[in-house]
Amino acid sequence: MISLPAYRYDGKTSARQEVSLNFFDSGEVQIKSLDLDLRYQLDDISSTPKVGKIRAQFKFPDGSMCEVNDHPELDAALALLPQSFQNKVHTIENRLIAIVGVLVLAIVVLYGVIQYGIPMGAKYVAHAIPIEIEKNMGKDALQIFDKFMCKPSQLPLKRQQQLAVKFIDELDSGRDLPLQIHFRFCEKIGPNAFALPSGIIVMTDAMVKLAKHDNELLGVFAHEVGHVEGRHIMRHILQDSVTALLLVLLTGDVGSASSLAAALPTLLVQAKFSRDFETESDDYAANFLRKRDISTHHLADILKRMSELDKSGGSIPGFLSTHPLTEDRILRLKSFNSLNKNGSN
Repeated sequence: MISLPAYRYDGKTSARQEVSLNFFDSGEVQIKSLDLDLRYQLDDISSTPKVGKIRAQFKFPDGSMCEVNDHPELDAALALLPQSFQNKVHTIENRLIAIVGVLVLAIVVLYGVIQYGIPMGAKYVAHAIPIEIEKNMGKDALQIFDKFMCKPSQLPLKRQQQLAVKFIDELDSGRDLPLQIHFRFCEKIGPNAFALPSGIIVMTDAMVKLAKHDNELLGVFAHEVGHVEGRHIMRHILQDSVTALLLVLLTGDVGSASSLAAALPTLLVQAKFSRDFETESDDYAANFLRKRDISTHHLADILKRMSELDKSGGSIPGFLSTHPLTEDRILRLKSFNSLNKNGSN
């Protein structure tokens, strides 16, 4: 028999009574005091294990309850009861190997959700977002650029129009949402181009000046259109937002949720795309160039120049270097050209 000192509450009043809670091998539990002798079957009792300073609780079918402080035989008594969820948790809490196993499992599940589940969900949701919402987000993001980071383009208006017409004519056919090309003088950003929601593409004056051939700029523009086609901007925002909200749920840091909402415009303009997004956009640009018998070396060459400028401490700040320039990407782009026998322009 296991005997535990306990406090009994009858479920009708707040008064408590000191009792002895006795567990018999026959499967019965007795609540015993000088003026009380109650018996229940183990299968009819539920329990909540001791957590911190909160006493373990045994609940009985008549609505009464017994509370038990920490006791050497408390775990043995809990083990006699049907394995409720609380009891299983209590058992796990007292086994180091089980704790480590659950922790590892939780990390694996969390990694799977963040690495695969959230991106898949974001891709589906991004394609379902109404165009009007994207238009507003793109407009707001462009206003942020113009207010804090960029000034009107210093390129001759004729040159801007020439490039805009070339880019739009080549890439804007058959779209539900027309592409928009904006040239800006952004001294702190340097040579760069980036896509915003709703098909807005910004290209800096420094990028135009860095190019040695208009086909290099066409390749850069096509790369950004690849981001638009893949809905990478919205997917990136959704992925980062859901990941942050998931961490809020796990950590209970509600303040982070409001911070996330306030920082959304900044997240939009400072976004660094994932390697997968960059690869998709590179492929889109390379295939676009190949179909027009334009060498993919044009895009690879300007990316290489940007990479060299970045390594030399040039004017591409890290927080807005939205295209991680790597040798792998450049070599991969050049490999597309070998598939195009006529690609020598």
